[in-house]
Amino acid sequence: MKRPNLQIALDHNSLEDALADCMKVGEIVDIIEVGTILCLQEGQKAIRCLRRMFSNKTIVADTKCADAGGTVARNVAQAGADFMTVICCATLPTMAAAQKEVRELQVELYGNWTMQQARQWRELGINQVIYHQSRDALLAGG
Repeated sequence: MKRPNLQIALDHNSLEDALADCMKVGEIVDIIEVGTILCLQEGQKAIRCLRRMFSNKTIVADTKCADAGGTVARNVAQAGADFMTVICCATLPTMAAAQKEVRELQVELYGNWTMQQARQWRELGINQVIYHQSRDALLAGG
């Protein structure tokens, strides 16, 4: 039986802080996620840097992409990401376009979605769906 993968989410405001934390656990994790906040703050620089430092790890760009899937996926793939995330409300054409550019696409379940959508994602060849816990909802007590 294959063991589960261990993933770290680098949801930092600075690349410096993200690298400091990643250096502590980088050799024991399987997947390094460049979190949404880090993607927005540092851009492709963060992906490139982590790819150089951890060439044997799977790198996920947590873009939560909703549109322009092919372009976003191509950009993060060129920077060194293996996987990328799309938000579950993204259209099927957005997901299909992104799927062509990265090794794997992850759909983040957030808000409303249906089993029909999940079946359609599966038909596109998407094998990973992940539940997103809203930090804003947590902070608001929900």
